[in-house]
Amino acid sequence: MAAESVQFPILVSEARLRSRVVELGRQIARDCRGLECLHVVGVLNGAFVFAADLARALRTAGGPPTTYGFLQIRTYGTRRKSAVPAGTDSVRMDAAPTALAGKHVLVVDDVLDRGTTLGRVREMLLDNVGVGSLRTCVLLRKELACTAARPKVGRLNVDYVGFDIPDVWVAGYGLDADDGTLRDLPFIVSLEPSLRKS
Repeated sequence: MAAESVQFPILVSEARLRSRVVELGRQIARDCRGLECLHVVGVLNGAFVFAADLARALRTAGGPPTTYGFLQIRTYGTRRKSAVPAGTDSVRMDAAPTALAGKHVLVVDDVLDRGTTLGRVREMLLDNVGVGSLRTCVLLRKELACTAARPKVGRLNVDYVGFDIPDVWVAGYGLDADDGTLRDLPFIVSLEPSLRKS
């Protein structure tokens, strides 16, 4: 889809996405050099495009032998998390991937805002499954503007971040507009038209 046909401002262009994913692939390949195998776990639904592109980037960069899987996550509460106090969302996961016990795992997610979802995934993999090591990678990390949305104990640290973005609602590159649409855009748009790229 051409950029001109999208009614929302582009926050991260297709070219910037391609370039950054290649950089992340190289960085992760360097950091994981020497591992017998790296198990990449994408968080559905929003991270499926990012995880696929990152998989190819890892291979091109000479990363370790890699397997791929996905976790289905459902977060209940408001879609726009900055609109309500932290702690009011609940997270549910499908069955834990017990085959990952003792393995080296990279979790790939789409957006880090409060860290509720990724925090639960991390807890489940470390405490319940017992993975050998865990790294985390997010495509977008939001700077939370709403004080009520900020975690009281500090936000979850992640190992790899694609882009830091403002606290705006986004879609494209696998992320939807809350109704399943716009996932197919090859770039990321802000769903708040008042935002203009600087």
